[in-house]
Amino acid sequence: MKAITIRQPWAGLIACGRKFIETRTHPRLQSLVGERFAIHAALRFDPEAAGVILRRCSIHGIGLPYPYSMLRDSTAWPRGCIVALTVARAHYRLTDLDDIAVIGLTRDLWGLRLGGVQPLDPPIPARGRQGIWNWTPPESLNLTPGD
Repeated sequence: MKAITIRQPWAGLIACGRKFIETRTHPRLQSLVGERFAIHAALRFDPEAAGVILRRCSIHGIGLPYPYSMLRDSTAWPRGCIVALTVARAHYRLTDLDDIAVIGLTRDLWGLRLGGVQPLDPPIPARGRQGIWNWTPPESLNLTPGD
């Protein structure tokens, strides 16, 4: 199964169903469209994410997905593990209309629209990599062909 690594708290926002588009400055995630893949939470935490999330939620009049203190707390998030499985529905150049789904900035970015997110509880420890990489799910996950 393919996987991508994303820093927390962004990976957690995808796992809980609050972030619907993963962003990149390049179009290389396009090859995932139509595929089910894993979301890996990186070991590194994005210290600027809490401020971005607070500003974007305020602009769009939506509630914060977690308490602000949790968004700033790197110890509150699982890291170095697979936190969810999802399906890539589409890949395209983002516009301002995608702001709410991204919960972040969209200027000059490519987006991978996600669907069918399946959070994993508990998360599965795994070593991440840059780009798109291969992950072998444990047999206990019981994925059926086509899942």
